[in-house]
Amino acid sequence: MKPKKSLGQNFLTDTSVLATIIETANLMGDEVVVEVGGGDGALTRALNSKVMSSQGAKKGQILALELDYRLIEKLRGEFKNSKSVKIIHQDAMIFDWEGLPQGYVVVANIPYQITSPLINLWTTRLTNQPASMTLMVQKEVAERLTAQPGSSDRGLTTILVELYGEVHYIQTVPAKAFYPVPKVDSAIINIKRRDLLGSGDLGSPEVEEERRTIIKIAERSFDFAQDKFCNKEAIIKVAKFGFSSKRRTLENSLSGSLRLSKSTVHAILVEAKISVSLRAEDLSIQNWIQLTEILQCQIHKTNQ
Repeated sequence: MKPKKSLGQNFLTDTSVLATIIETANLMGDEVVVEVGGGDGALTRALNSKVMSSQGAKKGQILALELDYRLIEKLRGEFKNSKSVKIIHQDAMIFDWEGLPQGYVVVANIPYQITSPLINLWTTRLTNQPASMTLMVQKEVAERLTAQPGSSDRGLTTILVELYGEVHYIQTVPAKAFYPVPKVDSAIINIKRRDLLGSGDLGSPEVEEERRTIIKIAERSFDFAQDKFCNKEAIIKVAKFGFSSKRRTLENSLSGSLRLSKSTVHAILVEAKISVSLRAEDLSIQNWIQLTEILQCQIHKTNQ
């Protein structure tokens, strides 16, 4: 069956890469696993094998979403006798994620053209967010999502993912591992939701403190002009302002976006212990939190 270029279909053919994806997902075998893009069934088969080999009394379920009706027929035929695999003819962007059991996980080789919209959906728009995501994405996207402060690859999507959880670059996957061969390499990444990280995942006390801070702000409601307390939506809004003119300094980009005088923004940055010469890409997630707290307090005082 010829892959559809319009749907971004590139089927993974390297079995060693499939094994790495399964190992990285670290499935217990009793989870609800959502696969975006069942494709030719290679990853679905690997996931099914993992579930069926589980020693637990309760077996997990694999929900394979696929948009191409030709592949739906093939997949349903192959897995018609499987009790753990359900093939769903559905666009992942309009799938009922909120209706899934809490604690579901995503394991997927995502079509390139919907990578960013899907990650934004999972990390910012859902109440019922996945517990973890093991994803095959373009290498360039993986580098952006894992970019550290000071890297030009760092952008708004990096901040969205860091607010959601801990992201790790697992492995580069060469283009030759797919059919048809795409023009770019891919990479496997793993993202774990912050509130589900154990002490063994965290490392230093500073990282643990960052996790607790982000979980706390994620639970707050949002009213940027009225609420003096920092929360997730407020941070995202400030980060959007900061990255709106990425090559400008924060002092200039925030001043223009927020319609505040440069002297006011300068004072806020100094209070947040952020150099006025820095750009948005230079800030850590803790910097964004501190900046938003101080900025929101300033706006709250102005409105009183």
